Amino acid sequence: MKGQALFVILFIVAIMVVASFGEYRIPERTVYSSRNREPPGCLAFYLLLEKYTAVERVETDLTTVNLEPGTFLMISPARLLSPEEQERLFMWVEQGNNLVVFSQSPQIMQQFGAKLFETEYTYAFLTPLRDHWSTSHVKSIYIFYSYYFSSDVGDALFADGGKRVIIEIERGTGQIFLISDPSLVQNTRIDELDNEIFLVHLAFSDKVYFDEYHQYTPRVERGVTWGSFTTPFTSRYALFFIQFLLTLALLFIAHGKRFGAPRPVIPREVQSSELVVSAADLYYRARKKEVLEILDENWKYKR
Repeated sequence: MKGQALFVILFIVAIMVVASFGEYRIPERTVYSSRNREPPGCLAFYLLLEKYTAVERVETDLTTVNLEPGTFLMISPARLLSPEEQERLFMWVEQGNNLVVFSQSPQIMQQFGAKLFETEYTYAFLTPLRDHWSTSHVKSIYIFYSYYFSSDVGDALFADGGKRVIIEIERGTGQIFLISDPSLVQNTRIDELDNEIFLVHLAFSDKVYFDEYHQYTPRVERGVTWGSFTTPFTSRYALFFIQFLLTLALLFIAHGKRFGAPRPVIPREVQSSELVVSAADLYYRARKKEVLEILDENWKYKR
């Protein structure tokens, strides 16, 4: 019993240690989520692509996702890719797949090799700069932006004067498309001019992934809080902890349960001498001296 209690205590301590170093995520996604019906959201884009091909939301770390051939969409991610995620995603692109990133974050774009410059907030009607499979039947798109790309990386698809707004970077046999603002895919902007045609051409493939995992704003804390206790069961290790608890429960059940019928106790014949000694002990306690004298005489006689 002591061993079981010690094991439970150690298990709880282990959970607390793991939780204390966990990454806590704000429950609300950013406004650019593919689940958001409001004007800044991208649900309309998600539903539009559902008409043409298979779509899937990615809710976990990219190192744990088995990406099939297709297109991966990152719409205004709230946090950077980890080095492991970046390596995994680049390898996938090099195998002939497409990555499309809508963001006005210089840090995000720097991860993909591009540099952003800030400018005045501008509304623009842009025409394609060159023939490209993504711009087929596209005469003009409507976008507003406050950042543009430097000219040292990638080939421009759309630009406002000398300000490059949409660029293409070849990587292996795949392509990375960078758009300097997510306004192009917002619910209220997707039906402007030829935005819909361009976006469908750009994203269309056997399968389209919408990144939801990086829509969360990261918040790293140290120490154990009440909220941190749920971390092991909401992270990518959730299945491990659930299996561990089930195994622990089965262990306790198996340890505390008797299997099979109990073996009968073989009755042992009681010797008369044992009865005499027991009776003598009782009488000694009761201080029945006169009876004890008789018992002693009988005992001597029998011997």
